[in-house]
Amino acid sequence: MVWNAVVAVFGTAPLAICRRPGPRFAALSSSVRLAKADSQSTARVVGRRHRIGAWRVVHRQEPGLGRALVVIGHPGGGWGMLGTVDAFLGVDISSGRWAGVLLGDRRDVSVVGETIGELLERACAVEQPKAIAIDIPIGPPLQGVRACDTAARTVLKGRSSTLFTTPSLAALQAARDHGYDVSGYQAASAANLQAQGRGLSRQAYSLASKILEVHDWLAGGVDVPVVECHPEVCFANLASPRDPTPPRYRKTSWEGMRHRIQLLKGAGIDVESISDETGLIGADDLVDAAVSAWTARRYWAGNAVRYPASAEVGDAAIWA
Repeated sequence: MVWNAVVAVFGTAPLAICRRPGPRFAALSSSVRLAKADSQSTARVVGRRHRIGAWRVVHRQEPGLGRALVVIGHPGGGWGMLGTVDAFLGVDISSGRWAGVLLGDRRDVSVVGETIGELLERACAVEQPKAIAIDIPIGPPLQGVRACDTAARTVLKGRSSTLFTTPSLAALQAARDHGYDVSGYQAASAANLQAQGRGLSRQAYSLASKILEVHDWLAGGVDVPVVECHPEVCFANLASPRDPTPPRYRKTSWEGMRHRIQLLKGAGIDVESISDETGLIGADDLVDAAVSAWTARRYWAGNAVRYPASAEVGDAAIWA
C-alpha cells in the first residue's frame, strides 16, 4: 500500500514526512496535527486512541523518558510510525580527537571530529541532538576546587583517582600562552598552585587545550543543552541507581569492558551494533561516549542525577 504524504506537526515545526509505513515513532507532546492529501485535522491526545477521519492515533507513554509516543496509521492498511528525531550525543576524547556516540531515533552511530564544533556538525548531519553530555570539565574555576568534582568523586569508591581535579582558569591560560607544550607545564602548575593551593597533574595539563576549546565553544553560544559528565560516575548510577557503585573491574580489562557493555544493553544501548566507520575510536572511548549519551538522554528527560545535588545557578555540575 502506498500512502499519501503525511505530516505530523508539533507547534510550527514539521516532525516527519513519509509516503510508506516506516519503523519510526513520533515522540510528541499533547497536541498533534495531521495532514492527509488536502484535508487537515487537529486532535488533542488525551486518551489511548482517537480516530480522525480515516486515521487512527495511538498514544502511549515511554517508560523512563517522560515523553509521549504517537503512532499514526490507516486502520485498513497497517500502521505508519512517524518520527520526530529524538537524538542524544555523548562525547569523549579518543587519541586526541573528539569522539561521539549519537543515540538516534532510527539508529545509533559514532562520529569523530578534530574540533568539538566539527564533531557536532557531523552528528547533526545524521540527526540533530536534543542534548549533549561531554566528558570534559565545563566551567574551570577561578579559585579553589569545584564542588562538583568533590561531590562526584564520593561516588567512585576506590576509583576516585579517575576523576582529576579541574585546573584553574589561570593554569589553563598559562598552558595556552606556552602553546600547550611540555615547557609550559611548570608555568601552568605554578599558576594552579596560586589559584588552588596545589600543583597541576600531568593528566590535567594534557587536557588543557580540550578544556579551553569547549570553554570557548560554549562561550560562543550553542543551540543545544550541553552538560558535563564523567563516564565512571555514569556507570555507577547505571549499575546501582539507589546506591551508585562503580563497576568492579577497570574499563581497560576484558571483564570491565564486558560488564559495561552489558549495563548499556540493559539501558537499550547495543554498543556492539554501533559502527565506527573511521576506525579511530578506541573501544573504551566508544563505551564511555555511549554512557555519556545515555546521560544526555536522562538529562533531557529530567531524570539525571546532579553532582552536587544543589548549587547556585551557574555553578559547575557533573551529571549522571
